[in-house]
Amino acid sequence: MRKIIENKTLSFILLIIWSLVIFFLSNQSSEVSSSESSYLIMHTLKVSNSVLNVIHEPLRELMHFVEYFIFGILLFNTLNNHKINRKVILSIVISFIYIISDEVHQIFIPGRAFQILDIILDSLGAILGIYILNIFIYRKNK
Repeated sequence: MRKIIENKTLSFILLIIWSLVIFFLSNQSSEVSSSESSYLIMHTLKVSNSVLNVIHEPLRELMHFVEYFIFGILLFNTLNNHKINRKVILSIVISFIYIISDEVHQIFIPGRAFQILDIILDSLGAILGIYILNIFIYRKNK
Protein backbone atom coordinates (compact mmCIF):
# COMPACT_ATOMS: atom_id res chain seq x y z
CA MET A 1 0.00 0.00 0.00
CA ARG A 2 2.82 2.40 0.87
CA LYS A 3 4.40 1.90 -2.58
CA ILE A 4 1.11 2.85 -4.29
CA ILE A 5 0.84 6.02 -2.18
CA GLU A 6 4.44 6.96 -2.92
CA ASN A 7 3.92 6.47 -6.65
CA LYS A 8 0.71 8.50 -6.55
CA THR A 9 2.49 11.22 -4.57
CA LEU A 10 5.38 11.24 -7.03
CA SER A 11 2.97 11.44 -9.97
CA PHE A 12 1.17 14.36 -8.34
CA ILE A 13 4.44 16.18 -7.57
CA LEU A 14 5.64 15.74 -11.18
CA LEU A 15 2.29 17.05 -12.46
CA ILE A 16 2.53 20.13 -10.22
CA ILE A 17 6.13 20.80 -11.27
CA TRP A 18 5.22 20.46 -14.97
CA SER A 19 2.19 22.74 -14.49
CA LEU A 20 4.51 25.34 -12.93
CA VAL A 21 6.95 24.99 -15.84
CA ILE A 22 4.08 25.68 -18.27
CA PHE A 23 2.97 28.65 -16.16
CA PHE A 24 6.51 30.04 -16.01
CA LEU A 25 6.97 29.74 -19.77
CA SER A 26 3.59 31.41 -20.39
CA ASN A 27 4.49 34.18 -17.97
CA GLN A 28 7.40 35.37 -20.13
CA SER A 29 6.90 38.27 -22.50
CA SER A 30 6.85 37.36 -26.18
CA GLU A 31 10.23 39.04 -26.60
CA VAL A 32 11.91 36.98 -23.87
CA SER A 33 10.19 33.75 -24.95
CA SER A 34 11.18 34.21 -28.60
CA SER A 35 14.76 35.07 -27.67
CA GLU A 36 15.14 32.04 -25.40
CA SER A 37 13.64 29.64 -27.91
CA SER A 38 15.87 31.03 -30.68
CA TYR A 39 18.92 30.52 -28.50
CA LEU A 40 17.88 26.97 -27.63
CA ILE A 41 17.18 26.04 -31.25
CA MET A 42 20.44 27.51 -32.53
CA HIS A 43 22.60 25.79 -29.93
CA THR A 44 20.75 22.49 -29.75
CA LEU A 45 20.32 21.95 -33.48
CA LYS A 46 23.42 23.94 -34.51
CA VAL A 47 21.61 25.88 -37.23
CA SER A 48 22.44 29.16 -38.94
CA ASN A 49 20.34 32.32 -38.64
CA SER A 50 18.81 31.73 -42.07
CA VAL A 51 17.68 28.22 -41.11
CA LEU A 52 16.50 29.50 -37.73
CA ASN A 53 14.25 32.03 -39.46
CA VAL A 54 12.53 29.20 -41.33
CA ILE A 55 12.13 26.67 -38.49
CA HIS A 56 11.68 28.92 -35.45
CA GLU A 57 7.88 29.38 -35.56
CA PRO A 58 7.03 25.78 -36.54
CA LEU A 59 9.23 24.48 -33.70
CA ARG A 60 7.61 26.88 -31.22
CA GLU A 61 4.18 25.57 -32.27
CA LEU A 62 5.43 21.98 -31.95
CA MET A 63 6.56 22.76 -28.41
CA HIS A 64 2.95 23.70 -27.52
CA PHE A 65 1.97 20.21 -28.57
CA VAL A 66 4.87 18.57 -26.68
CA GLU A 67 4.41 20.45 -23.41
CA TYR A 68 0.76 19.40 -23.20
CA PHE A 69 1.53 15.88 -24.43
CA ILE A 70 3.68 15.57 -21.31
CA PHE A 71 1.01 17.28 -19.20
CA GLY A 72 -1.62 14.79 -20.43
CA ILE A 73 0.58 11.81 -19.57
CA LEU A 74 1.37 13.15 -16.10
CA LEU A 75 -2.27 14.01 -15.40
CA PHE A 76 -3.58 10.64 -16.60
CA ASN A 77 -0.97 8.86 -14.49
CA THR A 78 -1.93 10.92 -11.41
CA LEU A 79 -5.61 9.96 -11.66
CA ASN A 80 -5.00 6.31 -10.86
CA ASN A 81 -7.98 5.85 -8.51
CA HIS A 82 -10.57 6.12 -11.28
CA LYS A 83 -11.96 3.58 -13.72
CA ILE A 84 -10.27 3.85 -17.11
CA ASN A 85 -13.15 5.48 -19.06
CA ARG A 86 -13.76 8.04 -16.34
CA LYS A 87 -10.02 8.63 -16.05
CA VAL A 88 -9.74 9.41 -19.78
CA ILE A 89 -12.66 11.85 -19.73
CA LEU A 90 -11.53 13.49 -16.50
CA SER A 91 -7.97 13.86 -17.84
CA ILE A 92 -9.21 15.50 -21.05
CA VAL A 93 -11.55 17.88 -19.18
CA ILE A 94 -8.89 18.93 -16.65
CA SER A 95 -6.33 19.37 -19.45
CA PHE A 96 -8.73 21.55 -21.41
CA ILE A 97 -9.48 23.70 -18.35
CA TYR A 98 -5.75 24.18 -17.73
CA ILE A 99 -5.16 24.98 -21.42
CA ILE A 100 -7.90 27.64 -21.42
CA SER A 101 -6.61 29.12 -18.15
CA ASP A 102 -3.12 29.27 -19.65
CA GLU A 103 -4.38 31.15 -22.70
CA VAL A 104 -6.40 33.56 -20.52
CA HIS A 105 -3.29 34.13 -18.40
CA GLN A 106 -1.34 35.10 -21.53
CA ILE A 107 -3.73 37.99 -22.22
CA PHE A 108 -2.08 39.81 -19.32
CA ILE A 109 1.51 39.20 -20.48
CA PRO A 110 3.18 41.81 -22.75
CA GLY A 111 3.21 40.68 -26.37
CA ARG A 112 1.22 37.51 -25.65
CA ALA A 113 -2.39 36.80 -26.61
CA PHE A 114 -5.23 34.30 -26.35
CA GLN A 115 -4.82 32.14 -29.46
CA ILE A 116 -7.18 29.48 -30.75
CA LEU A 117 -4.35 27.70 -32.63
CA ASP A 118 -2.49 27.26 -29.34
CA ILE A 119 -5.62 25.80 -27.73
CA ILE A 120 -5.96 23.34 -30.61
CA LEU A 121 -2.28 22.28 -30.51
CA ASP A 122 -2.24 22.06 -26.72
CA SER A 123 -5.46 20.01 -26.69
CA LEU A 124 -4.21 17.63 -29.38
CA GLY A 125 -0.98 17.13 -27.43
CA ALA A 126 -2.79 16.40 -24.16
CA ILE A 127 -5.29 14.06 -25.81
CA LEU A 128 -2.55 12.13 -27.62
CA GLY A 129 -0.52 11.81 -24.40
CA ILE A 130 -3.59 10.55 -22.54
CA TYR A 131 -4.46 8.16 -25.37
CA ILE A 132 -0.96 6.69 -25.66
CA LEU A 133 -0.62 6.12 -21.91
CA ASN A 134 -4.13 4.63 -21.85
CA ILE A 135 -3.17 2.18 -24.63
CA PHE A 136 0.09 1.34 -22.86
CA ILE A 137 -1.69 0.60 -19.56
CA TYR A 138 -4.44 -1.37 -21.34
CA ARG A 139 -1.88 -3.61 -23.11
CA LYS A 140 0.13 -4.04 -19.92
CA ASN A 141 -2.95 -5.17 -17.98
CA LYS A 142 -4.23 -7.43 -20.76
